[in-house]
Amino acid sequence: MQNNDYITSEIDKNKEVTYTSDVLKDLLTENFQEKESFNTLITNKGFFNAIILMHSKTKTKTNIKLLIKKNILTELILSNILKLQIKAPDLEMFEFDLKESSLVKSSIYLNSNEDTIIKIKFLNEREK
Repeated sequence: MQNNDYITSEIDKNKEVTYTSDVLKDLLTENFQEKESFNTLITNKGFFNAIILMHSKTKTKTNIKLLIKKNILTELILSNILKLQIKAPDLEMFEFDLKESSLVKSSIYLNSNEDTIIKIKFLNEREK
C-alpha cells in the first residue's frame, strides 16, 4: 500500500501534464501544448485561455474537450460559445467557428480541482 505523501507528490509532479489526440499531435509541438494562452475560447461574455484535452473528427462531426484552469462555470452557462482559436508555434491560426447553426451539443462541468471542462460537438463545414 502506498502512503499519502507519495501519492500527493506524484499528483503535484503531474499537475501540468496534458494529453493530446493523435490528430492534434501533428499540428502542435510539445512546447505549444504547454502554453495555455495559445488556445482561446471566445464567448459573447469574454475570452478564456484553454488547453485541448481531446479532439476527434468523423465525416460529419467534430468533438473537442477543453480544460480551463479556473472555475468559470457560471460565466460559461450564461454565455454563447462563438469560436475556438488555436495558434500554432509557427503563428498559423486555426479557428473553429461555433455559430449556433453548427454547434450540436456542449456540456460544461467542473473536475475535482475546480477547473472547468467543456465538451463541444459541432458539424463539420460541409455538413452545415
